Amino acid sequence: MTTKNNLDPRIAKLEDQLEKRLRLALLTLVLGILIGFIFGAVIAMPPVWLGAL
Repeated sequence: MTTKNNLDPRIAKLEDQLEKRLRLALLTLVLGILIGFIFGAVIAMPPVWLGAL
């Protein structure tokens, strides 16, 4: 029983750390998709002022 009690706080700490890393990874994924979509839309549609050149 002592080994389980010694490991439990470490496992809980690792689970907490993994949860934070997963949240960061998902946020980065969503932001990357959003920025990529906006960037792709800007590249696909040239600005109106290019016609005046």
